[in-house]
Amino acid sequence: MNKALYTNLIENFECTCVVGWAGKTCKEDKQPPIASNCSNNIRVNATERSQFVYWTEPTFFDQMGSELHLVSNYETPSHTFIWGDFTIHYTATKIKNALRTECAFTITVRPTPCDFLPVPKTLQ
Repeated sequence: MNKALYTNLIENFECTCVVGWAGKTCKEDKQPPIASNCSNNIRVNATERSQFVYWTEPTFFDQMGSELHLVSNYETPSHTFIWGDFTIHYTATKIKNALRTECAFTITVRPTPCDFLPVPKTLQ
């Protein structure tokens, strides 16, 4: 089962499990979900007091075929943020055994810095 290698012994057997499986008969799923496209931290400058920011939503996959429960602290992969730091958090949890994987990154919104003013000619 599960591509395991079984060895017959006297009145017993031994199972060598492939990666992601464990237990006496290699039926215990121990591989958490896999995340891809987890964003890096995002920094934006805002000329107004708030800024609309869009990010790429991560995707989760379970190579063992288990059903996943997905949760995020934002309903959509975009939001209008005021100046500050905000953590975006996604979690995928296997329903059958509660193994989980997380994706978290920070969105930093800062006021747009002013352009440097030239040195007055009288001081040059």
